[in-house]
Formats: sequence, C-alpha cells, structure tokens
Amino acid sequence: MPNSTTTSSAFYDFTGRQLRVPFLRAAIIKNEIAATAIGLKAGLIDPENTIAHLVEIGAGGLLTWESSQ
Repeated sequence: MPNSTTTSSAFYDFTGRQLRVPFLRAAIIKNEIAATAIGLKAGLIDPENTIAHLVEIGAGGLLTWESSQ
C-alpha cells in the first residue's frame, strides 16, 4: 500500500499536468488574438472575418460590444 506522501506527491504531479493543458490553450488563444489584431490593423482581415475567427478559436465570449453613440 503506498504511503500518503507518495500518494500526495502523485496527486500534485497529476494536478500540475492537468493544469498545463488549459495554460497552453490559453497561451495559444492569446497569440491568435494578437495575430488577428495585427492582421485587422494592417488591413489584411476585415472586421467580419476577425469576429468569425475569434468565435472559431473560442474567444468569442471575450468580445464586448459598446455603443458608439
């Protein structure tokens, strides 16, 4: 039977590996947003395609709409 130190250490290792996945996904999304913003600013992508791409990569929920009035 494993002692509690080994079990606890294994749990911490497992949890650390599980947290790495969303950390890497967030980094990829961050870079996608930055690249999309650069493309939009340079005129390489139109606003509609920018929004569609952000929704496609899962960042659509981060968009906020403000009234321009």
